Amino acid sequence: MCGTPHQTWVCKSCKYAKWSFDQSLVLCDASSRLIPLLKGIDEFGQINHLPAIFYAWHALNARTMTPVDFLLPLPELFIKSQKRGFWFALILVKKWSRLTRTPYNRELIGISAIGKKYTEINMPRYYLDRRYLYSDLLQNKRIAIVMPLMQSEHVLHALASQLKNQGVRWVAYWALTRKPKKDFY
Repeated sequence: MCGTPHQTWVCKSCKYAKWSFDQSLVLCDASSRLIPLLKGIDEFGQINHLPAIFYAWHALNARTMTPVDFLLPLPELFIKSQKRGFWFALILVKKWSRLTRTPYNRELIGISAIGKKYTEINMPRYYLDRRYLYSDLLQNKRIAIVMPLMQSEHVLHALASQLKNQGVRWVAYWALTRKPKKDFY
């Protein structure tokens, strides 16, 4: 499939449109037995399973995670955080920050609205906060964007492109799982 920006899915080996992010790590796929636990945390706030899931993520991916200069939690809609009772990505970032002694920034990426097009029906629109742009904070840094459930690579491609335009050298995304496409239609 062609990797043009209007597509939801892009082939990883596309010769015409390369991803802007440099690394992607996912704990499990949609067929994993961990999915019910992840959905329980994401939809109902059952945070008591999080230590075991985080341990599994760390055990499976710690050796392949490239060291980064700082971590960014992917924002979520306030309604979702309020319903659950916490910001899932921020909790993951705080755990990684303590474990690896890596600083994090929770204000660099902002969230504005949900897309109106059919392909973006559940995808919020993200932007980089202007207060941090054109500063030394981003120059030649290695950044990891952390999220619990990844919906579309295009969201991350757009964010990575913006970050690289501001001087970031390397961008990764770390997710617990990749949501199947059927969950969004």
